[in-house]
Amino acid sequence: MKRLLLVSAALLYGLGVAADDASVVSPKANPLSTPSLQAPLAAQAVMLSIAQAGARNIAVGERGIAVYSDDGGKNWQQASVPVSVTLTGVSFPSSESGWAIGHAGVVLHSIDGGRSWLKQIDGVELAKLELSAAQSSGDERRVRLAKQLVSDGPDKPLLAVHFWDEHRGVVLGAYGLIFGTEDGGKSWTSWMGRLENPMGMHLNAISVNGNRIFIAGEQGLLLRSTDSGASFELLEPGYNGSWFAVTQSAEHVVLAGLRGTVYASTDGGDSWSESVVPAPVTILSAVRVPDGRIIYANQAGQLLSSQNDGKHLQLETRSIGMPLSSLGLGQGGDLLATSFSGVVRLPLSRQSSVNQ
Repeated sequence: MKRLLLVSAALLYGLGVAADDASVVSPKANPLSTPSLQAPLAAQAVMLSIAQAGARNIAVGERGIAVYSDDGGKNWQQASVPVSVTLTGVSFPSSESGWAIGHAGVVLHSIDGGRSWLKQIDGVELAKLELSAAQSSGDERRVRLAKQLVSDGPDKPLLAVHFWDEHRGVVLGAYGLIFGTEDGGKSWTSWMGRLENPMGMHLNAISVNGNRIFIAGEQGLLLRSTDSGASFELLEPGYNGSWFAVTQSAEHVVLAGLRGTVYASTDGGDSWSESVVPAPVTILSAVRVPDGRIIYANQAGQLLSSQNDGKHLQLETRSIGMPLSSLGLGQGGDLLATSFSGVVRLPLSRQSSVNQ
């Protein structure tokens, strides 16, 4: 079975930025040290992730492009970014301080609400951190894999990020990469030894609720921590396909992924049942909205919705004609979705229209 990253980031190569030719980075340039060029149509580039920072929305995407909006996604401005690698995730625990992650293991930090960014670390240093941790563990197999990680160079993307506050956060991604920080990214610690992931499956998504963390990944991988990430246990919902989205509230947990597969739990992940889904299309994102529903976005450009328990889904809107990679909320309750043509605003129907 091919090791596919079915997140939209894996589809970016060969797709141009929706801007003039000057926005294309020279193939000879090092994207980890080449700033993302300012482009007139940056807001129409391929975008992969979106987050809220107070009243502001920040979206990130291909070739290091990051944009922000202060009017609910009606207008966007391009941020200053020191790298030109594809950015895949963004998290803002406060209105001013946030983190973005992406290809080559890059981690960026902003202290001005996403208007400008600085690089904190990349895949070169992360690999060295894992090698040091592996050597300290005395696990010969882990040491061997860590040495290979160092030898490979920064060729593996980070795919998800979560920060609890301005100090504590975690980044995770391809081939089991996962690192945490307790000081706002000034230093990082490998968490790879905490996870039962001997095959190095991709870690695609994370959801945090209090002390409970779910990490969802490739080939059915699902991990749960009930002690804020100090340790993890392997769960088996009953599906061997890849997961790309996980969301939780109280004891309700929902997983979504390949071919539109959705599994739901009403007991905090102890047991699972497969949900009824009307569209067998890979789901890349799921978000809870204020009225209590869960909204899902898939690769066909469709939105689906379910009630809190996630057992039955229905189509919420017609396809917009392009894959939707992540979901967020704008001012006024409108849904914002990242796509191959930038961020699109998608109005939602009222909860009463959902027939469960």
